[in-house]
Amino acid sequence: MTARRAVGLSEAGWLEAASRSLDALAPELKGYQPYHAARAELLSRKGNFSQAAAAYAIAIELASSVSDAAFLRRRAGHLAGRS
Repeated sequence: MTARRAVGLSEAGWLEAASRSLDALAPELKGYQPYHAARAELLSRKGNFSQAAAAYAIAIELASSVSDAAFLRRRAGHLAGRS
C-alpha cells in the first residue's frame, strides 16, 4: 500500500478506503510531512475538522520551507469555525 494510492482513493471519493490506507502507513510515515498534509485533507473531506486541524499542525511543524508552511496554514485556516 502506498500513500499515492491513498490519495488517489480520496480523490475518487473513496474516503473510508483512503483513510484505512493512510492509517496502515502511519508507523512508517509519522515523520513525513506530506503524509500529515494528505491525512489532514482527507480528515477535512470526511468532516473531522478538529482531527484535520491537528494533522495540519503536525504538517506545518514538519514543513521544510516557509512557503510550504504558509500553504498549509492557509489550508488549515479554512477549517476555522467548523466543528
